[in-house]
Amino acid sequence: MRPGVDSIDLQTIIEQDFVCNELHRAFFKKHLGTTFSFDVPFLNWLKANAGRTYQEAIEAYCQIQNEKKESKSTVTINKPTW
Repeated sequence: MRPGVDSIDLQTIIEQDFVCNELHRAFFKKHLGTTFSFDVPFLNWLKANAGRTYQEAIEAYCQIQNEKKESKSTVTINKPTW
């Protein structure tokens, strides 16, 4: 984090050199729930979107999670036709 930045709110700007740490984890758990965890797509989004707000990061996280749910395929096993 940038020197002197010891808190994050919804309007805080994502740092150019974003590195996830306990402050970030606590912020996202507060706003997204205790099941929050950093994953590769979200970390990539954070690193590619320096200058945007943490509110936008929350929205991006929700969108990424929804896309994951929608892209999961279900396996249907048909009964044999003997």
